[in-house]
Amino acid sequence: MKDYLGRLFSDEAFRTWYELFYNYPNGLFDKLDALPPADREKALEDENRMRKAGTRRWHPRHFWGTQEEGMVDALLSQLNVLGDYYERGMLSVEEIGGVAEFYLLGVLNCHAFQAYIHLLRQGFRGETKEFPLEPDIDGIMKTANRRKLGSPPYRHLCVLLRDLEKFRKPDEIEIYKLLDKVCGKAMRLQS
Repeated sequence: MKDYLGRLFSDEAFRTWYELFYNYPNGLFDKLDALPPADREKALEDENRMRKAGTRRWHPRHFWGTQEEGMVDALLSQLNVLGDYYERGMLSVEEIGGVAEFYLLGVLNCHAFQAYIHLLRQGFRGETKEFPLEPDIDGIMKTANRRKLGSPPYRHLCVLLRDLEKFRKPDEIEIYKLLDKVCGKAMRLQS
């Protein structure tokens, strides 16, 4: 497990997390998301004009086939493995540790990620015209994605994120008390 967690902190994984989740302002995503699709696509092009590949702003409806999609999916897939271990009882929230928790919460609180998961859910439930329901061999109405994959991607990650959010609240107060104690001397020097 240590080796696996260590891979999360590789330069590539960190850059993906930092550029495409942590450093993606929710306000900017919300502004882009509120635009009609054609205007959103143009605004994304304008926003990304000076950004290098791998650091471009993304929107789930406009990033299929891009380098950013591959990077986002690779990181989410790594985190999904943690979620799978967690769901199977092979790993607890406490064992994930503070640094991985920082990664996970950075993903959870990213509005682009939330929109991506919502779009994937729609793709499995047939809630939009892009993902119509069709009868499967057994006569049950399913989308093509659901027939092909069975369950939505990142399901294990979503379970882990839900529980991490639930369990971290009480610890947050204690963490700030600890930080105040550790940096107390520095705080007094600034006064």
